[in-house]
Amino acid sequence: MNPTDRNAEGYERSDATLRPIVLFTLALTLLVVASFWAMRVLFEQLDERADAADKAPHPMYQPVEPPAPRLQRETSADLIAHRERERELTTRYEWIDRSTGAVRIPVERAMQLTVERGLPTRGERK
Repeated sequence: MNPTDRNAEGYERSDATLRPIVLFTLALTLLVVASFWAMRVLFEQLDERADAADKAPHPMYQPVEPPAPRLQRETSADLIAHRERERELTTRYEWIDRSTGAVRIPVERAMQLTVERGLPTRGERK
């Protein structure tokens, strides 16, 4: 066959057959449909299981409160109370242990004293 004859037809008829292409397309279509069907069946079964799990508990069931520590119920109120305790501890003078001379002082005052006196080094003791 002459190369100019093949170009006149637009494609090579001897290399491509229609039957394998149609069979592949059909097989692929059937595979996609079967996959969709299988997923639908799977999701229906999962929905049934979820519905069964959501049923009301047995009438004789009595809820038991878990042991401590438990989750906070009022987190914002607890946080406000916690911050108030922290603020109180960091803004007042108080004896911790009189026999050793340990006291609690406000953070701002402690920072002023550190700036005035500097940080202790290894060699010195106070």
